[in-house]
Amino acid sequence: MASAEETKAMIEEVESLLAISPGDESLSNMLKELLDIYAQQQVTTLFPPGSRCAIPFPLDADEFVLLPAVVLQYTLNDAVVLILCPIDRETIPCTALSTCSGCERSHGYVVSASALQPYEKLDMTNAENYEKHKRVWCKREEEWHMARIIRIEPDESRRYIRWMDSAGTCSISIDEIIPVKYLDEDHDPSHGASDDSYSEDDHIDQRITVSARFGLRDVLGFIDLLIKGQGLGREGQGRVEPVEARPYRKGGARDHSLDHRPGLGSISINKAQQAKKPEPKEDTVFGFMNALLDASPAQTTNRSVITKKESKAGSVEIDPREAQRKLAMLQRDISAAESTLSRALESVRRNKGTPMESQFRSKAKSAADTLDALKRQAATLQGNLKRSKDREKMTSF
Repeated sequence: MASAEETKAMIEEVESLLAISPGDESLSNMLKELLDIYAQQQVTTLFPPGSRCAIPFPLDADEFVLLPAVVLQYTLNDAVVLILCPIDRETIPCTALSTCSGCERSHGYVVSASALQPYEKLDMTNAENYEKHKRVWCKREEEWHMARIIRIEPDESRRYIRWMDSAGTCSISIDEIIPVKYLDEDHDPSHGASDDSYSEDDHIDQRITVSARFGLRDVLGFIDLLIKGQGLGREGQGRVEPVEARPYRKGGARDHSLDHRPGLGSISINKAQQAKKPEPKEDTVFGFMNALLDASPAQTTNRSVITKKESKAGSVEIDPREAQRKLAMLQRDISAAESTLSRALESVRRNKGTPMESQFRSKAKSAADTLDALKRQAATLQGNLKRSKDREKMTSF
């Protein structure tokens, strides 16, 4: 195949021939083909196979982030890349890319050729991207998740980060961090953040540090007040000799040992006033019949309810208030999931026919599955609540 310089020379030659005979269709078609070949050669020179680049990846319906990638194939319209920082399951590269086929891992992510950005746009060598409060990508298992730097370690080669999708924190090396770059810098939440601003994590760390310092100071001050042979309090008249500790009898009341505790006073209890426990009656058939005849209707109803509950020990009893609270939370989650699904479907409609249509379709499918799971949980909880109410009505009847 001819080089870009040779193709350019051929284009100039054909253009000179067309100037002589402008109506020649064969020369016009040849010029069009040469122009396409030359454009393809120019594009391949910018991003040859194996080169690194940055691609826009949808984080939300209207929000894109730049991710590092490696070019596998490059054509005039589309490019096939492998994402080096996969943030979902569909883009995790296959470890046996050249020999594997049909697995669930990524064998190439298709993106528009005009959407490729230079690798330098990620700005990975800028030290400001690794300062406090900056958002970064950190690897957890096989996926990369967004986190925020909350503290710089003393050796300055590690960062203490907090995951954005959970409350977990960990310390990670700076070599395992990739700064978060948005395609549109106006969407960057950390853009323009000042060092003087205190976040929630700053208040938590400061509160823990102050509490620890005051606790240590109080303990040291208490130790300084101790003088051998003297008690605490005014004029040192506190108790000096140790008090023997006597464990309470297991299962008994504490008042029974007050007479034996020195210096704490005593309480005399008149044993004659204590109510005597009735002696257990012998369980006979006549005693059982007398108990049934003497029982009031309310007691009979309670006894029947207890019997029914004991017979249904294997069934699950739910608290109506707790069930209503969980049901309200599920309804709120269902509303949020429906809103997410509608935005995902709108993104699919807007990106129909583009290389990123499959990505938006997978996000819409995930949102639909989440909505179905929440609806099934709500239906199950409503069924349990209805059965519990029906059981109470039957018991009252």
